[in-house]
This record gives sequence, structure tokens and C-alpha cells, in this order.
Amino acid sequence: LNTLVGKLGEVQRQQGDIMKENLALKEENRKLQAGNGQVDQRIADAVSEAEDRTQKALAQQKTTLTDQFNTMLSGLAPGGGASSAQAGSGADIPVGLGLGPGHDTDISAGSDGFRWAEPQDVVPADPQQGGQGQPPHFATSFLEDNPLTREKNALERNANHRQGLDNGQDEGPVDPVYTLPENATLVGSRAVTALLG
Repeated sequence: LNTLVGKLGEVQRQQGDIMKENLALKEENRKLQAGNGQVDQRIADAVSEAEDRTQKALAQQKTTLTDQFNTMLSGLAPGGGASSAQAGSGADIPVGLGLGPGHDTDISAGSDGFRWAEPQDVVPADPQQGGQGQPPHFATSFLEDNPLTREKNALERNANHRQGLDNGQDEGPVDPVYTLPENATLVGSRAVTALLG
């Protein structure tokens, strides 16, 4: 019986130690969870602070760029900024455009800010009426209406309507025929040259 009571006391002591150890572990676990919550909170605070700094930097950069743009835009507008004062004096015109001193006063800008110069080779549509209501003609023809094109068209008409020497009948237009040797080996640009030539 003595050993049984001794063993029971020892078991109760061990059980008390285990309960104390469990309580200590629970307290440590609670502290760790609280620490994890604080770490999560610190991370969230750091992230939100970084986002705030980024937003402020972007807003400041946007404001700075907008101010620079407005400054440059006011410099380009007619009558605005320091560059317009230079533009009136002709200081920003490069050398060699034929605008010497005194020429900037002869040319006046329109209401839209553009300067229109009449072409030197313009000829009125009808010199007697001054070309009123009709578009002007130019001494130099452009695009398809020029002396070379007119001469080429006349030669083609003559070539297409010429008469044969023997029978006096009109021949049709001549279709060019290109031939290549059967055993020709044409590679790359030589093939294109041979076919076009």
C-alpha cells in the first residue's frame, strides 16, 4: 500500500508538472501569435507608407511636368513668353533663308498665325479678266501634265496608229515578248533583272 500511495503521489506530481508546462506553452503560444499579429501590422504599415510615398512622388512629378508643359506651350503661343519676343526680331530664323534685316516687317501673319506667300511662277487663268473665280495656272506643270508626259503620249499615239509598209493596214499595239533560254539558271536578283530586262 505504501508503494501504491507513493506511486500515486509521484503521478500527481508529474501531472502537475505537465499542467504547468502546458500553461507555459499556452502563454508562449499566445505571445507568439500576438507578435505575429504585430509583424503583420508592421508589414501592412510599411506597405501603405511606401504606397503613400509613391503616390506623392507621382503627384509631384505630374505637377512639375504639367508646369513645364504649360511654360513651353505659353512660349510657343503667339504673343506669349520670351521666345515670341525673339521671333518678332527674326533671331530664331536660321541663316540662309533670304530673310535679312527689315524683311520681318514686310511679311504679315494672318489671323490664324500663318504667313502665306504667293508663288512666283503663278499665272492668272485669264490675264484679261485677272483670273477671277478660276484657279491660277503655273508656268511649270506638275505630275501628269508636263511637257515630257505630253510628248510621250503623242509618240505612243503615233506608234499605235502607224500604218504598215506593205499593206497599208493599221497594226495593233505591239506586245513585247521576252524569252529566256530553257537551261538558264536564274537566282535572286539575276532572275528579276533577266525577267525585267
